[in-house]
Amino acid sequence: MTSVLIVDDESLVRSALRAMLQRPECSDLRVAGDCSGREAVRLARENRVDVVLLDLRMPEVDGITVLRGLRRLADPPAVVMMTRFAADSDVLRAFAEGAIGYLLKDATAAELADAVREAVAGVGAVSRPVAPTVIDGYRRFASRSVRDAEARDRAAQFTQREREVLELLGSGLTNREIADCLVLSPETVKTHVSAVLAKLGTKNRVRAALTAERLGLLNKSA
Repeated sequence: MTSVLIVDDESLVRSALRAMLQRPECSDLRVAGDCSGREAVRLARENRVDVVLLDLRMPEVDGITVLRGLRRLADPPAVVMMTRFAADSDVLRAFAEGAIGYLLKDATAAELADAVREAVAGVGAVSRPVAPTVIDGYRRFASRSVRDAEARDRAAQFTQREREVLELLGSGLTNREIADCLVLSPETVKTHVSAVLAKLGTKNRVRAALTAERLGLLNKSA
């Protein structure tokens, strides 16, 4: 059972997110609580939650400040930022401070649940409108951390199907959306995604997409 803490300054938003995660198809997820930014770090520590859904823009304590506090915990939870906007500086700051995912608040219930599951597995989820900004930002600011020679060696090990999965992953698609595009089962896609991430040496979908873009594996015809 994956425990989730919802952090947002608006009680109506918290209630809506809670309802989305309490649907029958989310029986593997448990909402441990919801709160505003001021209480977030304390509740995350006391409840030992696995994932925090964190509003980026809050009037009392902003999301980046809360994120920093969460990252200082002895056993920090995975943090998925949520906002209504996809502003470049906000996206990059959130990832720079340790967020593993970034969702817009118009995400569907399925997208939200998938993001929580992927976060606890160490795999970041990003809303599709945000994906190009993240990839471009990491290319400009974090590309030095990618070791090109080793990445190319790993990329050479990809099967054709894995290349197709990687290209769709780089476009910001979820596992479910990739399955629909390739007419595969979600379980099969999950296996392919795991293989792709392993060959690129990361558990983070965003970093995988960055590496793939640098190697020229994205936006290529099959």
